[in-house]
Amino acid sequence: MGSRLLSTIFIIMVPLCVILPQADTVQSQEDEIIHSLLEESGDETDRSGLIDKIEGLTSNPIDLNKASITDLMEIPGINLLTANKIIEYRNKYGKFFSTAELYSVEGLDDKTIKRIILFTTINDEKNVPNNYPEKYSLQFRNRVVSDLQERDGFIRNKFYGNRLKTYSRLKASYGSRYEAGFIVDKDPGERIYSDMSSAYFSINNFGLIEKVIAGDFLTEFGQGLALWSPYSFSKGVDAVYPVKKHAHLISEYRSTDENKFFRGIASQINLKGQSISLFFSRNRIDARIDTLTLDILSTPIDGYHRTEEELQNKNTVSEEMIGGMLNLSISQDVKVGMLYYHSEFSNNFFSKNVYDLTGKKFNFYSFTFDVYHKNINIFGESAFNGKSLASILNLEIDLTDDFSFVSSVRNYPRNYFNIHSYGFGEKNITQNEFGIYNGIKWRTPIGLLNLYYDQYKFPFVSYSSPLPLSGDELLLYYETAPFRNLKSTLKIKSGTRETGINTAKSVEIYQEAKTSVRLELNYSASKIIELKNRVELSFYKISALSKKENGFLIFQDVKFMPAEKLYLNGRIIFFRTDSYNSAIFEYENDLDGYFSLYGLSGEGIRWYALLKFKLTEILKISLKYAETYKPGEKFIGSGYSKINGSLDNKISVQLDLNL
Repeated sequence: MGSRLLSTIFIIMVPLCVILPQADTVQSQEDEIIHSLLEESGDETDRSGLIDKIEGLTSNPIDLNKASITDLMEIPGINLLTANKIIEYRNKYGKFFSTAELYSVEGLDDKTIKRIILFTTINDEKNVPNNYPEKYSLQFRNRVVSDLQERDGFIRNKFYGNRLKTYSRLKASYGSRYEAGFIVDKDPGERIYSDMSSAYFSINNFGLIEKVIAGDFLTEFGQGLALWSPYSFSKGVDAVYPVKKHAHLISEYRSTDENKFFRGIASQINLKGQSISLFFSRNRIDARIDTLTLDILSTPIDGYHRTEEELQNKNTVSEEMIGGMLNLSISQDVKVGMLYYHSEFSNNFFSKNVYDLTGKKFNFYSFTFDVYHKNINIFGESAFNGKSLASILNLEIDLTDDFSFVSSVRNYPRNYFNIHSYGFGEKNITQNEFGIYNGIKWRTPIGLLNLYYDQYKFPFVSYSSPLPLSGDELLLYYETAPFRNLKSTLKIKSGTRETGINTAKSVEIYQEAKTSVRLELNYSASKIIELKNRVELSFYKISALSKKENGFLIFQDVKFMPAEKLYLNGRIIFFRTDSYNSAIFEYENDLDGYFSLYGLSGEGIRWYALLKFKLTEILKISLKYAETYKPGEKFIGSGYSKINGSLDNKISVQLDLNL
């Protein structure tokens, strides 16, 4: 690495000689928000549903004249004091005439206002004539992604279908009241282009009925301990925002996860600020079934149906669920909610030990609260599954406009099981975890500081570990803008975790430590060019075994936006790590609504080029070519996904039609 690495860092990181005015585009703002929320997810699981959430906020913005404090705090990066200032201004001066009026709210800086405007609107119903015709809207999105190299599953004839990954979505609406959607999706290796299909029809704001959905829908309640969608923001470079979940109660299902949505009917009724949500679902999910007892051995959630075995697991189990949610506004500052639902599966779950999921009929109860007092927000949830109580308690204090503190204590017992939960924590299952999280967000005169420290333990043995395990994680993220067109960030993330390692005699517990250090510079070279440069180092060790591994990543990213209708983005990455233990993850810009997070290990080069071009006012085309080259490798990947050779390249095409 030596002098060559230092020389490369020096060349890449030298500031530009000529700095022109800063670019400021909606696309850039959305990219920045999505990156901050998703880049630290730490694995390559598809989280396209989270991008759908961000797209949902921009396509269905919050009405400033109706928004509550809770609504405004759903905007990424907005704290309690900021939300209070907007509400107080509205109470004092009356309704907003436009979002630009936010510049008159005392204490809001330019960057915060631009972020709020991105997610808000003004719906002036008084100025709309009664006979004003409702507008039709039709959105169609078609995406095709294909590997250019053949994977082992195709070579060995284990996959029944072709290598294309396809996605088609049709969304139609009439005004703000009626909406319908339809999605078909196919993964590489699957033989049917509609392997996954989903549809819904919804009616909004019909008298007392806030929303009715027939077809596929999602339900979210409280802090996700009893009922949540398959997507949730996790710990990231924003130390405060991801801790609090913002439940949408019921919503249309617009994503492609095949095992985590409901199919039936759901409704939400508002009575003078109080909300009642009722839902019924009967859906089929994938599961591995014991051929003798017919018990459910496991419930795969990857949604793959490429091989004979995967097809045998498809839709083998049905679940029928019925329930309701009651949300009460005791006052403007006090809100509580209660949930009950009954779930019944067609087969019993096989239990490996006394703590595991067993039986086929389940009842869940939950209570949630959200209390505001000036600059303090206390919120949490307790959920009961008939055997055990899971709980989370959170405190957020905004000491000033620029300083926020959050503290969270979570306790998810070993015998709390729920396949529809997604509580905040180290794992994405709300079970066998106790943790204490503290985070601060401080906007100083010289930059923005995010800092969190999370301690956690898994108190009981599990399928993957024969002994209790514990760990901790510290993140420091500092962002500063010494010039109007230059932003630099420093991220240090360090954590220790106990892990079980197989030895000749037994499984022994060792402590592994991983630290990453990242330095990044973002230049706005002009109104049409943005440059991003990153250097990241990774360190991994198990001291007891004298095992040490290192890695580094360097990239240059260029965004070129010569016109409102044209967006170009390219990136070249150089990386080398000793193994996957020291892998470095990098989040990439991609087709709209598509998620790309890659863990790079070994030694090689990766690069991609992305084009988004609005051909007309109604038609947009997007193209991406991405390539990973590892010259020292004979194959890339493993199992059926293995590629023989040192090249892994992929091409993606997407059409968006908006009428």
